[in-house]
Amino acid sequence: MKTHDELMKLTKLQLEEYGRTLGVELDRRKKKEFLVKLLIAIQELCKPKKEEPPQAEEKEEESRGFFAWLEGFFK
Repeated sequence: MKTHDELMKLTKLQLEEYGRTLGVELDRRKKKEFLVKLLIAIQELCKPKKEEPPQAEEKEEESRGFFAWLEGFFK
């Protein structure tokens, strides 16, 4: 993850290459500031979210597999 200042030091070509590593294609005709803000927003979306450990109830349902799903489907 790069900061705003780090991204501003890059050229538009370098920003485009970095964007590709995040899975986006940038339009170099846009202003550099716009591209940097876009990349920062995309970086935020790419951050892995912290998952909470499942509750005991959920573990029990998981162990029952298909039948737990089937009961939940008809509720």
